[in-house]
Amino acid sequence: MKPRRLTPPAALLLAALAGCAVGSSPSYSDSTVSGSPLDTAQRAQAHKDNYRAARAYEEAAMQAIGSQAYDYHLRAAEAAADGNDYTYASTILDALPLNGLEPEQQLRWRILRARVALARNDAAGALHLLPDNVGASPLAERVLLLRGRALF
Repeated sequence: MKPRRLTPPAALLLAALAGCAVGSSPSYSDSTVSGSPLDTAQRAQAHKDNYRAARAYEEAAMQAIGSQAYDYHLRAAEAAADGNDYTYASTILDALPLNGLEPEQQLRWRILRARVALARNDAAGALHLLPDNVGASPLAERVLLLRGRALF
């Protein structure tokens, strides 16, 4: 018996169906890779999956204590803001006691609050949150950038 050739439409359909199984789930998902929530968060951020990163950082924060927990909460809010989920970022920030944070963490909190304010078209609110002088802080460039966005 002579083998049948596929017609062009059948070949396209077969190729499309074969492609459906490829890349259907991220290779870093919890179901395929075991590891700590921090590892999951970092893999998700590397893949620009900000929502998954934020959730994993929140999980890491629940397993940590003190300043480390606050740092993971701030990372979660940063990941949410990077994904333009300002409501989620704001919810995370609402749960953090500003006075309980270390000075650099307080500045990160203020930067995140200013990003949320700018996303809500509240330039005055963003300016109010950002300090005028941050000295030699590694976050100084971010503060200046946000102040510039708020002013113009």
